[in-house]
Amino acid sequence: MKSVEAGDVVKVTMDVSNIAAHQSQAPVEEQIVEKPNFENLRPMERAIAEREWENKKKEEQRLLKEGGWRCAFCNTVNGSVFGTCSCGRKRYESEELMRNKAQAQKESEESNN
Repeated sequence: MKSVEAGDVVKVTMDVSNIAAHQSQAPVEEQIVEKPNFENLRPMERAIAEREWENKKKEEQRLLKEGGWRCAFCNTVNGSVFGTCSCGRKRYESEELMRNKAQAQKESEESNN
């Protein structure tokens, strides 16, 4: 493999076939993730861990506001330009799973009433 140096032109390709379809859909409901228990850490380690956790949550919120998506399979937040999560699942698969879960929950609530 050839190494890339400053000034080199690099061709980057990505699958954008599903972007328009995803942007027109309503945002997927955000899943709530519980904050880990940092009580077993020493005070300084706890402060650092809590700060990192808060920064991660803020970054996830920013990505979601900018059109990102949360994978329904592994709960990872991905940027809007990514059509595949790091777990290997596609965005449309995640959104389909979320829709199916919401539909099943709605049907369950209707049958209970």
